[in-house]
Amino acid sequence: MVEGIRLRTDFFIHPNTRALAKLGDSKAVLALFQLFMSCAEFGIDAKKFKELDIHDISSLAEWDGDEKHFVDMCVDSHFLSVDDKGAYEPVNWRRYFKPYEVDCNGAPEEKHS
Repeated sequence: MVEGIRLRTDFFIHPNTRALAKLGDSKAVLALFQLFMSCAEFGIDAKKFKELDIHDISSLAEWDGDEKHFVDMCVDSHFLSVDDKGAYEPVNWRRYFKPYEVDCNGAPEEKHS
């Protein structure tokens, strides 16, 4: 089980994050952050993510608004892309966050997947 994640220090000023905030608001950014944490918690990598539908993605993000609107905002802000079959996938999330595990001494270590 992943104990936590680390975000890049520039996450909140990154152009994609700012675009998401403009399309939605701070709730959309918080939901994206929750989506990151849920994916880390449940071991959802890019391959598994492609199996998720709009409802799954919105549920993992704990988004309480219109599900399609949230996913569309993530696509429009370049956090997600959609392939020609309609499957969603994360766009280089390793650029923004890294899941970490805690080793036996309590020190965080990067999770290798």
